[in-house]
Formats: sequence, structure tokens, C-alpha cells
Amino acid sequence: MKERWLTGINNLKRDIKEAPKPWIAAAMIILFVVFRWGKKILGLDSLGITTDYPAVPGMAVMMLVLSVIALAVIFWYVLRAKEFRSDKMYLRCGLLLGALYLFILPPLCAPDEWVHYVTAYKVSNQILGVEPLDEQGEVMVQEEEMQANDGAFPDAEQYQYFWTHYFGKETGDELVASGKGPNGYYMLPYLPQAIGITVARIFNLNFATRILFGRICNLIWAVVAISLAIRWMPFGKKILFCVGMLPMTLHELASNSYDAWIIAFSMMFIAYCMKLAYEKATVDRRDIAILAVLIALLAPCKVVYAPLIGLCLLIPKEKFGNTKRWVISASVVLGAVVVIMLLLNGRILGSYVTEDTSEHIIGWAGEPGYTISYFLEHPMEYPKIIWNTLTIGDMGLPKNYLQDMLGRVLGWLDQNLKMPQIYYTALVLLTLGHFISVDGEVKVFRRWNKLWMTVLVAAIFLLVLTSMLLSHTPISQAHVHGVQGRYFLPILPLMALVIFKDVGLVVKKDRQKLLSAAFAVFHVLLMAQLFGQVITVHLAG
Repeated sequence: MKERWLTGINNLKRDIKEAPKPWIAAAMIILFVVFRWGKKILGLDSLGITTDYPAVPGMAVMMLVLSVIALAVIFWYVLRAKEFRSDKMYLRCGLLLGALYLFILPPLCAPDEWVHYVTAYKVSNQILGVEPLDEQGEVMVQEEEMQANDGAFPDAEQYQYFWTHYFGKETGDELVASGKGPNGYYMLPYLPQAIGITVARIFNLNFATRILFGRICNLIWAVVAISLAIRWMPFGKKILFCVGMLPMTLHELASNSYDAWIIAFSMMFIAYCMKLAYEKATVDRRDIAILAVLIALLAPCKVVYAPLIGLCLLIPKEKFGNTKRWVISASVVLGAVVVIMLLLNGRILGSYVTEDTSEHIIGWAGEPGYTISYFLEHPMEYPKIIWNTLTIGDMGLPKNYLQDMLGRVLGWLDQNLKMPQIYYTALVLLTLGHFISVDGEVKVFRRWNKLWMTVLVAAIFLLVLTSMLLSHTPISQAHVHGVQGRYFLPILPLMALVIFKDVGLVVKKDRQKLLSAAFAVFHVLLMAQLFGQVITVHLAG
């Protein structure tokens, strides 16, 4: 018996010694993840979860299984792929890790998700040929939707409700007014979510499933779009990969928010401009059409990102053949943006110019707001308010914008979804590691290229502040109200290119896939941490 045990131990030692070291490391990481998630699951009994919320332990087990599957698929690609490609890596990471965000951060906990869901429901009504609005302009929804808690914070009760209602049948088909109008006039950003909602309605599935299907469709299309942007990008692919992998980005992609549309199309436009400017030898009609379509689909969603069109000036005139073709091409792209913005945003933009402050009421405050007319009469007030916002505002200081943009706090800035300092430090290090150029990348930017991109970033930053000043800030406030770091995600790739590209800092090419794999592990551990925080804090309270 002793000899048999010794033989078995020796064989095990030999197998471990002969096994490829990367596979051993991957297996140890997965075991560590299982241990971390396992501690959360085993600790649920002591919190009374099993009695009060019996579905939560089962949900936690499913999240553990999904985590292991996600890491197994990701590490299989990292260790087996002959040629590592960031776009293929993102496709795997975005879909698999985004699925964790779908469930750990349940419906309606993303910023303004109820408004976005109701707007997507309007598009679903139009697809199904149902009257989308009532006489007051409120979106018609099914009665079960009215039980939703707008701006909900995740807790054990929410987990229990959604986990037990997913894929349930609808109990009634009567439509009622939602109490909310659609979010603006531009409905295309809600088409992916509306498709998911429509599929659920066709199969007579309930509210929990409708909102889940909307999230799933939004996640799938946005991940595919960002993967395409990474493929187009001639250099700095890791930058787009990283921005797409930030916790705040995945949180928005895995919700019903139209931020997924904005982030995806901004990345695609930036990538295609870089492709034409620094990789493609000539620019043809197809390229012009792609640029025009991309910016025309992006700009009406949030006018503040329209200055991205200035990236087209990085493309050398010589690639167009002659000056005449360059002028025609510029007119086509610029004309597409101007026409669609006037059609879809003209009414809103006009109100900021023509309205008197007494007529322009900020909804949440019930007070008059700032208008362009006001600043024309008081020109020194504008720079003073901007300065106050950057120094003493309620969201204040660029440091806070940076934390919000990376995703230090998720949900409606819910402190129970705030990652611990050690996680935030790891996130910052992973981000910096991805922003640094890969060894062997050719230097492409001239000084004026970076200067021009800096001007565009500054213009968009100022427009974001201005838009929130006009639309969300009562005149009684001396700083811009409501600015959140996630508004700067669409220009983060440009900021990273300006700061980190061609500055001499590089990471070895064979290590970029390890950085990407480390990001995947980070997300799995982060979701386990936030799940534990939500359960522990809410039950303790």
C-alpha cells in the first residue's frame, strides 16, 4: 500500500513538472477564483440569505460556474492562439465578462436605465405596430413595467426577484402610460435593446425577461462593434481594448443605456480615421461613405461629440488624389452631420438660444436654468462657472472625473458598488499597462497631430460641461451640476494616444496578452467582491 502511494505521488510530481508552466499558472488562477467566489457562497448561510432569499445562493453558484467558463475560454485562447489578436480577445472578454455584469448589476441599477428602457420600449411598440405614445406623449408599456423601481440600488431582494422571474410568462397584455416620455427624438441608439424587448414580447415573456433581453442585445452588438473598431485600428489596439474593458464601459454595455451606442461608434470613428490617416494608401468613395455614416450615427445621439469629425483633418490631402476630391469628401462628411443634427437636434439646440431663463426650467430642481442668451448678457459668468466646476464643484476636480470614468463606483454612484482601494490601484495599473505602446510599433504622430487631437479633446470636454450647464444646472448654482466621468469615455482613446503614444515607453509584444488575461481575472474577482459587498451591507442595514 505504501509503495502504491509513493508511486502515485511520484507520478503526480512528474506530471506537474512536465506540464507547460502557463497552463499550471492558468489552473492556479482559476482555482483562486473558485476559492474567492466559494467564500462568498459559503458565507451566505451566516447572513440568513438561504431563509429569506433562497434564490440568491443558486444565483451565486451560477455566477461561479460562468466565471470559471469565462476564464477557461479566455485562457485557452491566450495560451493556444498562434497569433494573438486584441479584437478576438475582446470579443471573448466582452461577451463572457459582460454576462457577469448583466446579473451581478441587475436591471435598473445602471444610470438612467429606466428612461432608456422606456425609450427602447417605444421603438419596440413601433416595430410591433402598437401605438407608441399616449395623448400626453408618454410611452405606452405593459402594466407589469409600472412595478419597476427607477434608479434602484442592487440588494438581495432585487437578486431574489429577478432571478426567480427570468423567463417567466407575462400575466397580462394591457398597455398603460409609463409616466415617462421618450429620451429625445433620435431612436436608432435604442434599436438593439428594442429588438431584444420585441423578441421577449413576441414570446409573451414577462418584464424581468424583457429588460434582460434588451440588455443582452445591447451587449452583443456593442461588443461586436468595439471588436471591429479594434481590428480597424492600425496601432494602439490595446488602448481600445482597455477602454472597452473598463468596469464603467462593461457596466454601460450590459445595460439598456444608449451609452453603448455612443462608446461603440466613437471608437469605430476614431479607429477608421486612424486607419485612413496612417495605414491606407488612398482614400476612396467607400471610405468617405463609412466616415459619413459613422459620424452621422454618433453625433445626433450626443451633439457634444461632434468635434470628433475634426479627426478627418489628420488624413493627408494627397490620399484623396487632388484638392477637389478632398473638398467634396469633406463636404459630404460635414454635410451629413449638419443635416442630421439640424433635423433631430435643432429644436433642443434652438431652445437654449431663444428661451428666457424664466421659461427654461430645470426639471429636477424646479428652478430656471442657464441659457445662451443669459451668457451673452453676462459673458464673464461662463468662465467663472467652468472654473468653479473644475475646482470646487459637487463632482469637482478632474480626479473625480477620472475615477468615475474608470468605474471606481458603479450603478447610480452607489457606495455599495464602490471597489476597494486595492482593486482601484490594480485597475489603474492595468489601464496604464494597456495605454503604453507595444514594442515594435512605428512612431506615426507629428507634433501638430498631437496638438490637434488635444484641441479636439479640450473642445469636447468643454462642450460636455456646457451641455450639462444648459440642461441640468439651475441658475442658483455657481458650478455645473451632474457631470459624470462616464461622459468622457468616448474621448478616452484620444487622450491615451496623445499622452502615451510615441513617448518612448513600451511593453514587450509577448506580454500584451498576459495583460489582457489579467484584466479578465480582475473583472471576475471584482464581481465577486461587489456581490459580497451588496449582500453584506444591505442585510447588515
